[in-house]
Amino acid sequence: MVKVKLFAGFRELAKKSNFDISLGRDISLNEFISRLCDEIPALKKPLAERNAIIAVNHKVADEDTVIKNGDEVAIFPPVSGG
Repeated sequence: MVKVKLFAGFRELAKKSNFDISLGRDISLNEFISRLCDEIPALKKPLAERNAIIAVNHKVADEDTVIKNGDEVAIFPPVSGG
């Protein structure tokens, strides 16, 4: 199981903040995002536009990141301000 945590607008779009996704095998970050969008279609547009920061196990993820059972994935909007 992968623990998924959604923040701010992503939480509102999904209508939930925490849930688990079961993986049969390790998958790439892109595969994980695709699967997440299949389960929660409302997330497809903002994630397709790369309008998110994605952290895996408290570290910012990149396209080389591999997601595996036991990981925690957090998705939140870009931070701005000054």
